[in-house]
Amino acid sequence: MNDQMPLDVGLRDHASFGNFHVGPHAQLVAALQQTATAQGDRYVYLSGGAHHGKSHLLQACAHLAEQTGLRHMYLALSTTELNPGVLADIEQFNLLCIDQIEVIAGHSDWEEAVFDLFNRIHENNGHLIIAGCRRPTDIGITLADLSSRLSSGALYQLHELNDTDKRLALQLRAHRRGLVLPDDTAEYLLRRCPRDTAYLFALLGRLDTAALVSQRRLTIPFIKTVLVDPAGQ
Repeated sequence: MNDQMPLDVGLRDHASFGNFHVGPHAQLVAALQQTATAQGDRYVYLSGGAHHGKSHLLQACAHLAEQTGLRHMYLALSTTELNPGVLADIEQFNLLCIDQIEVIAGHSDWEEAVFDLFNRIHENNGHLIIAGCRRPTDIGITLADLSSRLSSGALYQLHELNDTDKRLALQLRAHRRGLVLPDDTAEYLLRRCPRDTAYLFALLGRLDTAALVSQRRLTIPFIKTVLVDPAGQ
């Protein structure tokens, strides 16, 4: 298998630690960065709800591993065309980031394949980061040995950000795009729009495009026009 992993399924270029607002998760982020550079815990399990940032952080770990010259793989198990054979021989990578582990629950072939992968990674002294929607004991794994292995590492949980941290996260993303998002404008978005971060970050992309086309700043009046007319004109 090539060092340049062709199976970085869903890996996004913009997913980095630099555009992740740490908020209350400083210890968690530090632990992931250590593991991603093969210096920290050999195995980390990350849980959290939808849109809490699990996939972003796993992909940030993959990018960090690449930057430090480590062989890596990011794999989202919800990718429909995958089968357990994709796990063959991947223990040779320095870092494996496996996302959405909950989708294999109840599928004996997948559960056995992941359990076997755990053993091979251990033998190869590799590093593994797994993310799931809930803690390992709560995702419905039926293979007792795998459930035990999933619970054997450093366990961390991502919590939903409060409104202040969501505002700061939006402003960080805006800054990375070269935009200025004033406090009052960010607070308006939080009052006016759904508050899940995936929606807000996607909306920020729309605002970025509209602001570029119309050469406008991100003011509340301008944002109102974009929310009514996606072209922002």
